[in-house]
Amino acid sequence: MSRHDGAEGVFSHVRGYDALVPAQRSVAVDRLRDGVIDRPRTTLVLAASVAALVGVFLRRFG
Repeated sequence: MSRHDGAEGVFSHVRGYDALVPAQRSVAVDRLRDGVIDRPRTTLVLAASVAALVGVFLRRFG
């Protein structure tokens, strides 16, 4: 099992993403996928920070 297996599974649900036809893939989705694969801790910290900010805004304004 390679490091790419998990990310490929997640990004295969993105509309227009085809792992077998690189020419039809979005550059932004490819860069995001590569970032998730190369820096998983940074991605986790960023996702947790965004979730915390959304939680603060929902508590304050919701």
